[in-house]
Amino acid sequence: MESGTIDQLESFFKKRPIARGIASSIEDLDNAEKHLGLKFDSDYVQFIITFGGCAVGRREVYGFINSEILDEITIIDLTERYREDGGENMNWLIIGTDYSGNYIGIDESGKLLKYDHDFGELVILAETFEQYLSMACLNHLADPFGNSKGAGVGQDRGDFNNWRTDYWNDRVNKELEKERVKIVLNN
Repeated sequence: MESGTIDQLESFFKKRPIARGIASSIEDLDNAEKHLGLKFDSDYVQFIITFGGCAVGRREVYGFINSEILDEITIIDLTERYREDGGENMNWLIIGTDYSGNYIGIDESGKLLKYDHDFGELVILAETFEQYLSMACLNHLADPFGNSKGAGVGQDRGDFNNWRTDYWNDRVNKELEKERVKIVLNN
């Protein structure tokens, strides 16, 4: 990854430390590559050994030890779940999902792809992982709190407000679902 992207990420996490995960080891990544039968994208590897699994702007990028605001699942869990769900592209490393439950992965060529299960179509999100971070995560409505200059202001303010409401409603619903499961298990 370019040093400018790393600097942007460092700045992002300095302001939002809760969004940063714990860096993974090369050994963890090597073991995961062997387990899944994949060769991971070098920019993704650099990201995970530097930042861990993180919430970056509007995206969740999973690793092994994720930020506390992400679910406690790993890229192995996500990739295996995708394969079990009948995913057609077995050569993808699944690094997250969107808020509709669509899998987001990196293919063998390094492209970031999403399979939209509602429309049955494959969507190219970015040509590279770095581009995905730069475009989709760091520069586009990156701050859910609206604290950064330029984040959600101007023409996009209405879209930003809608997104922010949807984002936090989704997070609350996930937490409530976890509590419901705990209550059922304790009774």
